[in-house]
Amino acid sequence: MSSAPSGGFALTSRDGRANNDPLEIRLLGRFRVLRQGQELPATTFGGRLPRTIVRVLAVRRGTLVPRDVLADILWGEGAPADPDANLDVLVHRARRALVDPGLIITGSSGYALADDGRVHVDVEAFRAALIEGREHVARNDDARALRAFQSALDAWSGEPLAEDFYADWAQPYRLELERLQLEALEAGARAALRLGDATQATQLAEMAIVRDPLREPARLLFIEALAEVGDLAGALRAFEELRRLFSEELGVEVSAEAIALRDRLRRPPTSPDHLEAAPTTTAAHDTAEASAQLGGQGSGPRRALMLSSMAALAAGSESYERGARLADLALLEAGGDPGARAEALAVGAVIDMNLGRFPRSKRRTQEALSLFEAVGDRHGMARMLDVQVMRDFMTGRIADATEAFARVATLFEESGDLLRVVVPRSTRGHGLVFMDRPREGLDEIDRALGVAEEIGHAEGVAYCLWHRCEALAALGEPGKAISDGERALAIAQRLRHREWQAASMCGLGVAHLADNNLAAAEQILRRALETAAGIPVFTSWAAARLARTLIRADRLEEAGEFVQQALQQPVASALFEARLAQVELLAARNEPEFEAIARRALSGATTSGHLASARRLRELLANQGADRQRIAGQDEE
Repeated sequence: MSSAPSGGFALTSRDGRANNDPLEIRLLGRFRVLRQGQELPATTFGGRLPRTIVRVLAVRRGTLVPRDVLADILWGEGAPADPDANLDVLVHRARRALVDPGLIITGSSGYALADDGRVHVDVEAFRAALIEGREHVARNDDARALRAFQSALDAWSGEPLAEDFYADWAQPYRLELERLQLEALEAGARAALRLGDATQATQLAEMAIVRDPLREPARLLFIEALAEVGDLAGALRAFEELRRLFSEELGVEVSAEAIALRDRLRRPPTSPDHLEAAPTTTAAHDTAEASAQLGGQGSGPRRALMLSSMAALAAGSESYERGARLADLALLEAGGDPGARAEALAVGAVIDMNLGRFPRSKRRTQEALSLFEAVGDRHGMARMLDVQVMRDFMTGRIADATEAFARVATLFEESGDLLRVVVPRSTRGHGLVFMDRPREGLDEIDRALGVAEEIGHAEGVAYCLWHRCEALAALGEPGKAISDGERALAIAQRLRHREWQAASMCGLGVAHLADNNLAAAEQILRRALETAAGIPVFTSWAAARLARTLIRADRLEEAGEFVQQALQQPVASALFEARLAQVELLAARNEPEFEAIARRALSGATTSGHLASARRLRELLANQGADRQRIAGQDEE
């Protein structure tokens, strides 16, 4: 950005104190303001609106933001009676929070953030590195270009302006920054290819594909890089995947450039280096093996952080198995770097937990917690405590974990990490639904939903709406439950988040069951089961709920197949519903082992705190007892 404000307005500023440690404003990922490396707590700002003012001024640093523009951003049509006076108060709070009042400069009709060395904004560092990379490309200096693009990507610590996901004012900046990230990824991949580093080119191109799956240039770079590492079969498979996506999603053919690349790959190889048999493993796994051979050489820790990010994205949008492979590669690349290793372990621990690999998840969590503690990363430590509680929840300790989630959510609230508050708070609400306390659960979920909507966190909104759908179904309000479930599904589909799509469908299945619409429940739960492939917890929930739907429709043979599928999944928190479906099937068939299995299921559910299923199991046992008494009475007659 320019060093002087544009537009010809006059600025008056108080003298700022000399500070060799500039204030840091981070707009990429979770919004943070740091002074001397220490994050300013959210409470320092005295509310949400002063934080919004700082973000708006940081995004437009170097230009004056008029007072009426700020007022419109803050309040829209719901402005207070005296917006000018209210704006003055909010700006005063923002200045006080930043310690140096001169950082927010008063102009003739608005405000600007000081454009000098007292403030460092991460977005500006990202842009500067990207521009440097472009300049090196223009001079055909690929080595320096790649380093610059990598530096830009290192500055990218998450979604831009995440708290303002839905805010109209933020959309142009979000879209521009996302476009620039894609440029850095693709330009870096091209530079790496020209330098002969096909492995890094593959990684960068794959990250670009995760960001925009329908972007042809990124996929062509990925195909070319796979061919360069010797995976010709994988490159051709990637081309066919590109053509299928364009046909099914866009209804168009791939470009002539793509066809030409495919034709070049099909030509007989002329170099002895390409005479090896094509690998038989998946392209992603081949890439992981090739990268693993790098060990800790070069930019290992930096690549490890990239791969950790890719693993988290792949786990949510594609499959946990693929995410697990990328997390393993991140660990190999991290070497002995404590920060990079901690991040890779943290991501791997979450993926292992969702795959039902609880012992390894526990080991990784403990090691990551120790490393985060050693490097003084309190935020990382809090994340690992969250993972520990979530693992307790998924291993069936419903009551204990539900109470612990409250402490975790409070910990994140006190640290100002609002993005991290949503999941433990909403999951606590979901736990209360399992504990047969749906009204309390709905209250907790609504608190989490309010935070997610306030900060514009779309993924968090979808997560809360799924939980809200199930709470409302438990409360006997299926119409509202279906509405929330459909909203959750629409958001998850827009985000291409496969896990939350499966979750939303599972919730909708429960809602349709509560509405006694067996056909709709069956349809959505079959979709859920298909979508949840490779995600054990949702596979089990979808199969168990589908089985219970079929039992109510008196289709017992079909139900038996899905009961077995539900019982085979390795996630204890989902097995309560699987066992309930099993008991309902045994009751419907009048099987002799019904009572023994029902009592074991009841004991496990009661001990663990899954009291909603315990209540239904008691009803089934009571019904069987009543049937026996009736039959005995008929025999006596």
